[in-house]
Amino acid sequence: MASPNRFLHFCFGSFVFNGFGEINFDHVGKDVVPDDVALLTCSEVMERLRLSRENFQGKQKFLAMYSSVFGGITMDPAAMVIPMDDHMVHRGHGVFDTAAIVNGHLYELDQHLGRFLRSASMAKIIPPFDRESIRRILIQTVSSSKCRNGSLRYWLSAGPGDFYLSPSSPGDASLYAIAIQDKKPPNYEGVKVVSSSIPIKPPIFATMKSVNYLPNVLSKMEAEERGSFAAIWLDSDGFIAEGPNMNVAFVTSKKELLMPHFDKILSGCTARRVLKLAEKLMKEGKLGAICVRNVTVEEGKNAEEMMLIGSGVLVRPVIQQRTSCRGSVESRSGGHEIWPLDGSSASSILALAFRHMLVYSITTSEYSIISFAWCFQEFHRRSQVVFLCWCLGAISEKCFVVFLVVLLALVICKLF
Repeated sequence: MASPNRFLHFCFGSFVFNGFGEINFDHVGKDVVPDDVALLTCSEVMERLRLSRENFQGKQKFLAMYSSVFGGITMDPAAMVIPMDDHMVHRGHGVFDTAAIVNGHLYELDQHLGRFLRSASMAKIIPPFDRESIRRILIQTVSSSKCRNGSLRYWLSAGPGDFYLSPSSPGDASLYAIAIQDKKPPNYEGVKVVSSSIPIKPPIFATMKSVNYLPNVLSKMEAEERGSFAAIWLDSDGFIAEGPNMNVAFVTSKKELLMPHFDKILSGCTARRVLKLAEKLMKEGKLGAICVRNVTVEEGKNAEEMMLIGSGVLVRPVIQQRTSCRGSVESRSGGHEIWPLDGSSASSILALAFRHMLVYSITTSEYSIISFAWCFQEFHRRSQVVFLCWCLGAISEKCFVVFLVVLLALVICKLF
């Protein structure tokens, strides 16, 4: 096997430039023996993939993956791969969404699933299954993973088949899903933000949750290079828009909760939930009004509070916001300034979100949702048996125990 240094020399060390600044490829690869590249069997590939996964020290654990390509769920991280000829890989023709896993529960799955399918429709991707089947697959994936806290991420792709620009078979879409567990507990402390110098995506792409996240990635990297958590975009009219993967909100001096319109940015499921939860703070007198409208840079600059809202961050207060040396905020605010911010409303909204999660999340433990739905279907199919058990229970307490045993047996048969 070729050494890494030799491989790098093959890739970068053998280019020769002629007098016209052009690359001469005559010497490329001539110092590499063809035998250096191994021809592997399928089992050897899997062995190397497993070894690669074992040696890789990432920030997340991948617990379970579903793929419609192989039609099932795998717990082996080495097998959590997708075909190179999948149009999501080489053309970016795919959409995705995420749902938080909190204490073994999926939060806001139906809302995220609705947006997921709307994005697929905008991307002209025909799902391989109906909505209920996709929902069941997602719940089973999380249940199989035994993940207690993390996230479920899922994709609809135009599917594999070739390397052309448009899919040759539009009806051959692929569904992928993976349950992810962060190795570190979530952090809800305050963060710093800056304005982004990376151009924001046009509304047609910003409102669709596609896999084309290069602008988002560059915006996030820009923020991290400047010692901040996220970079905030302005829209084409100069109004505050969103972060790389989260919405933003402000609380004014008049205790008005402001959130930018969703017409040019992604309609955040968590952001919309926050708007509903904030109504409770209005009743308690902690907020005076809730408004979704255009938010100017000056309003954001003068706000008493700013917060980031999304599935990944939930609700995080912004403790400092900073204008960009290169971005368009500088021209509107007049310089390189820092504004400290309060975070009391963000803390209150975060507490409400936690309580809402406990009540309205979808449980995934032991396939309970799926099992109960199955039981009702079985009762419908086997109405005579259920009716007989009910009659026995009506006769005496002992017979009622028989009814419970039969009910339990139906559930156990499904689970095991």
